[in-house]
Amino acid sequence: MNNQEINVGIDTGKQQLDIYIRPLGEYFTVSNDAKGVKEAIKRIAIHQTYPHCN
Repeated sequence: MNNQEINVGIDTGKQQLDIYIRPLGEYFTVSNDAKGVKEAIKRIAIHQTYPHCN
């Protein structure tokens, strides 16, 4: 898991979603349907950080 803040940009099209995660430089494309969205969420979620509890 990465503790760095990220920004996710998504270009939408009828057939596909182009996704860029900044500042990691990760770019990928998924289909613009339920399966593709699920894949995108899974790939983006691995970069999610969780606040520490004190």
